[in-house]
Amino acid sequence: MGNRRQNVSGRPVSVATETVKQQIEQRIHDYRRVTIDEIAIQFNTSHSSACNIVHEDLGYRKGCSRWGPKTDVRWCTADDFSGSFGLSCS
Repeated sequence: MGNRRQNVSGRPVSVATETVKQQIEQRIHDYRRVTIDEIAIQFNTSHSSACNIVHEDLGYRKGCSRWGPKTDVRWCTADDFSGSFGLSCS
């Protein structure tokens, strides 16, 4: 009886402890080109859990091939490009 698992209702235990979040953030800081899959493997978690930690808990997004803090991005318009590059969208 001591080795049997109890049926516990409710939410499953989350892997996203503060310690794990800090370690993931340190990994991103040390190597900006790290991927979600590499983080998931290193911290023994699923891809979706690693993705949620990086994007929602830590607020990082991927720009090109490097991680950076999530910021409000002003979307470029055709006018932005026509003045600086001599291009036109017509």
